[in-house]
Parts: sequence; structure tokens; C-alpha cells
Amino acid sequence: LYNQVLELNPGASQAIYRNEDGEYEALRLTIAVQGDASGSAVTDDLQGAADEIESNTESELSAVATGDQIIFNEVEQDLLTTVIQGLIITLVSVFVFMAVAYRLTGNPASLGVVTLLPVVFSVAWILGSMWLLNIPFNTLTGTITSLTVGLGIAYSIHISSRYELELRR
Repeated sequence: LYNQVLELNPGASQAIYRNEDGEYEALRLTIAVQGDASGSAVTDDLQGAADEIESNTESELSAVATGDQIIFNEVEQDLLTTVIQGLIITLVSVFVFMAVAYRLTGNPASLGVVTLLPVVFSVAWILGSMWLLNIPFNTLTGTITSLTVGLGIAYSIHISSRYELELRR
């Protein structure tokens, strides 16, 4: 069957792989997906199709789901994990640094906590809004979250410094 397909359509060699001995080793199937489907839905569907192919064959066929959507979904999940870990590490590090810095300058260490609260609320607001509006977490939204932390801390330090200055007056 594969010989006839290749004879009638030489372009089929893009989907049918034959090794140097003339044995057929691989077959690429293209499965259409809905354009507005989420990356996780596409990954689940394609993995289900690969599992179905493997379970319905009597020979030792193996099927692997792959493609841009699956790769993008994996990258997105890894990015989400990394950003969440980085966000927690950043917030804890800033908390410790701010508490020590305020303590060393003669202010209460609790001012470090107060300085960090607006940033925590901002990040929670952004991530919560994304969840409520079903906005997927991707590279762009991860960058926005990181910018919120960076800009928010600088702004909070200015507010806390002004507050401390007004208390002294």
C-alpha cells in the first residue's frame, strides 16, 4: 500500500519514511485542531489520539504526539512553574532584605513587611484577574507579572520612605 502511495504521489515521502533497506519505519499523521482551542486541550486530544492508535494495533506500533502546540504547551507550563517559583523567591528575598535594611537604618523591621504589601496585592490582583477573565498564562503575562514586582517594589520603597519621613516630622 505504501509503495503505491509513493508511486502515485512522490510528495507523500514527506509523511512516509522508508529507511535505506527499503523498510517503512515511520508514518506522520497530521491532525487538524480547532484554532481557538487551548494548548492544554490540544495536547490532551493529541495524546489521546496517540494512545488510541497504540491501543488499537496488534503490532508493536508506537505513536508519539508532537507538534508546535504540544511544545508551546510544555513551554508554557514550565514557564508558569518557573515564574511562580521565581515570584515566591523574589518576594521572600525582598521581604528579608527590606526588613534588615529598615532595621539597620533604625526603623522597625515591620516597615519592610508594610512596604511589600502593595506589591503582593498587585501581583494577586493581576493573577486573580487573569484567572477570572480566563486569560492564559504565557510569556507576555509572565513578563507583566515580573514588571509588576520590579516597579511595585521601587514605588513602595518611595511611599514607605515618605511615610517614615512624615513620622519623624
